[in-house]
Amino acid sequence: MITTTHTKWKGQVLFSIALTTFLCPHIPWALSATALDHHVWTTDTVDQKELAHYAKPFQLLKGRLTGEGADILEQVLDGSQVLMLGNHHRSHQEEMLAMALSRHFHQSGGKRLILEIGPLSRDVLVDQLSRGQSATAALLELNRTYGMTKEGRFFAPIPDLKSLGAARHLDSLHTKGWSIHALGYDSWTAFSMIIDFLYASMSPQKQSEHVDAYTRTMALLDRLYAEMNSPNNAEVLQLTTALKSSTLFNQFIDMLEQEGTEPSRMEALRFSLDYWHWYGQRRFYDKNKANAKRNKVLLSQILERAAVDLNEDKLMVSMWRQHMTKGRTANGFYGVGNTLNELAEMNGHTANNIAIIQRYHRVDGILQDRLEADDPLTSLFVDFLPFGEKHQHVLIDLRKFNKEFYWEGYHIPEKIEKIFERYDLLIIAKTDEDAAIND
Repeated sequence: MITTTHTKWKGQVLFSIALTTFLCPHIPWALSATALDHHVWTTDTVDQKELAHYAKPFQLLKGRLTGEGADILEQVLDGSQVLMLGNHHRSHQEEMLAMALSRHFHQSGGKRLILEIGPLSRDVLVDQLSRGQSATAALLELNRTYGMTKEGRFFAPIPDLKSLGAARHLDSLHTKGWSIHALGYDSWTAFSMIIDFLYASMSPQKQSEHVDAYTRTMALLDRLYAEMNSPNNAEVLQLTTALKSSTLFNQFIDMLEQEGTEPSRMEALRFSLDYWHWYGQRRFYDKNKANAKRNKVLLSQILERAAVDLNEDKLMVSMWRQHMTKGRTANGFYGVGNTLNELAEMNGHTANNIAIIQRYHRVDGILQDRLEADDPLTSLFVDFLPFGEKHQHVLIDLRKFNKEFYWEGYHIPEKIEKIFERYDLLIIAKTDEDAAIND
């Protein structure tokens, strides 16, 4: 029920209007009650019973969307000039859903994908694709060359693309002629891969001139990675501090710049090093603020360099769901998702933001329920997770919440309000599991 202070406040205001009307009859107060109240007042609260009307199940059968929720999803995909997909777990069902959504989005005209993998990691991948390699083969080679295992965990040079499903998804899009772009920062696991790539991009003559510095720089990175046991903030800080203070490493970076490496690539390398240094120092506000601001610059560069016309070109963007929001991000900044939403509307089109979440998932074969877990990143969705099912996906369409709850004057719990302010739709994946690594 709505709080008594809410109802009491409204009564006090209406009494004030009535008193003012009596004392000042020449003032046109007749519409004051409706003018003051931009919506209809009610004593109802948005609860599980209300939310249940918006939960629609669907299935993926041979990669195709079917069911009541699928009908809504397909309408959304057809009507979206910009499709934003927020993921979190790098899991099997996330991959299957992303592939199904992009397949239908392609049928409605989509041919451009932006990933949150960092510009240099994107350049490495696109270079391999341009040489005729498949994404699956290229990423397998990168994982085997630059990946590392620490305490039973595999750390890939491009973490978002470490799985077999993610690679196959890219192969599907590449075969259909999609272009691939990137926002974000390159991973701390990617420094060796990046140095190799930038060195290989130099002419054979320049490579010969600087082979000794290159060899010693790569040996330095190999040693620093080998010294990491359980990568955490402290160990990442040791890595970035060592690189920032290394005369050898800094001279090699300066040499790359002097020899004509693209300025945007040098900026990307330096930013990633700074980003992970802030991460190591636990300066989370600084790193997230800088990243949110820089992503808008990167987006502007992508739109310009790729000659993207949002009146004609449909764009799919896949990012971590905490960053991929249409309003403030979970970090409190107006991120690139908000920018894309505004750009689409400025061009007379629609952007839709879909977040994929989990309820049931298997860990080492044991079924777990996130409703019973103490997970701060999942707790925000606690009002929606009860609609998750083990054997089918569930779509929750949030697009009508503003009109049907906010404008109708419902009391809206804080977490529910945050969700519909950030996303247009939620997909609660059916029972999920870790994705198979491409190794």
